[in-house]
Amino acid sequence: MFERVRTVALIEAISYMVLMVAMVLKYAADQPVGVQIMGPIHGVIVLIYVGVLWQLRSSLGWDHQRLITAIALGALPLGGFWVERNWLAVRQAHESCGGGDQPIREACRRR
Repeated sequence: MFERVRTVALIEAISYMVLMVAMVLKYAADQPVGVQIMGPIHGVIVLIYVGVLWQLRSSLGWDHQRLITAIALGALPLGGFWVERNWLAVRQAHESCGGGDQPIREACRRR
């Protein structure tokens, strides 16, 4: 489960970066084809990102506020990387340490 969410978050963040490069090329080099291709692709990836987060919010132990924050961070450059690194990877490490509902232990953070 965590791998699926983490993968989607990373793909969303990477597609956002590629779209930003395409936008620079569109305006700096008058090459709009990159945005014409990446725009719709990134849009579909964002919808998948939101859908996966929505489906797995209870499994992740997220309330509505954290879900909305994760979706909003996905709209920022590098926000998907932040969500993946600071919330999803930490949660996955916590679960692999057998943490359950216990607070995240220091040993799990170092993994």
